[in-house]
Amino acid sequence: MAGLLAPLDWLLPDPHPPLVFEIGDGALVGARRNGRSVTKVGGRDLPATTGEGSEPPLPDGLATGIESLLPDLGPHTSRLASVLLPDSAVRLAVFEFEKLPRRPRDLRLAVQERFRSILRFDVRTARISYRRQPGHSAPSVLAAAVPQRYVEHCEEAVRLCGLVPAFVGASTASALNLVGESGTEILLKLGGDSMAIAAATDRAVKVFRTISLQEGLEDDPAIAARDVLRDLFPTIVFVEGQLGRKVARVLLAGFGALQRPLLAAVSEAVGIQTGPLPVSGDASAGCGPGLLGYVHG
Repeated sequence: MAGLLAPLDWLLPDPHPPLVFEIGDGALVGARRNGRSVTKVGGRDLPATTGEGSEPPLPDGLATGIESLLPDLGPHTSRLASVLLPDSAVRLAVFEFEKLPRRPRDLRLAVQERFRSILRFDVRTARISYRRQPGHSAPSVLAAAVPQRYVEHCEEAVRLCGLVPAFVGASTASALNLVGESGTEILLKLGGDSMAIAAATDRAVKVFRTISLQEGLEDDPAIAARDVLRDLFPTIVFVEGQLGRKVARVLLAGFGALQRPLLAAVSEAVGIQTGPLPVSGDASAGCGPGLLGYVHG
């Protein structure tokens, strides 16, 4: 069990493999990177998955999708690859402590115990990672949990394509790399039928919530904006009231065709600077938010 709980840095992985794949709900995006630049990008649809159990359904056709993407990404310069898992598979949480346990084993056990009461699946079958967060207030960790079987399924798909899975991470955690290094910002990231809301101060995540949207956002921008604001307003009130920090910017990611009208509607409603994840470069246009954060963060 200790091996599953070994602390891994989900936000700033090292080394940085040249190939990165992000699994979405019904989609796969692959990219070739050169440092912090995307040089090639491609996408494939994945078969729809359904499940009624406590664990997220395993993505079908993953090996076939990766294999078909490889020619689009250019010749192999390395067999190393990174895989970013969808929000529907990973449970992210911020855990605060009065005092962080000094021994790594004790901190691992404390994080596992916190997850025990909030996971839909058995914590004993989870791969758990965490990172200590900076800051001088209450010490905290940003932690992630995913069923071990899900991770092994994705790693095996990578191996079947002749690649080596060097890093497996979480989409939203990677997207948080693009949150500013100073000030307080709120990230809203849409992923399938859920929306993640994260408030970060000086790169430390203070609030993290996952909102179920059942069948996703409405296509009508006005209705979509109403639904987004219903969850955004309480987050702003909490951050500014309880944390005593003024929100400097709201970032939106993953909203597709709704993104532009939502940016305008949210900015007008909350009176706070609003924008997309701050990434430049034409080659990044087809990348998902997690992949952008992984490469550019």
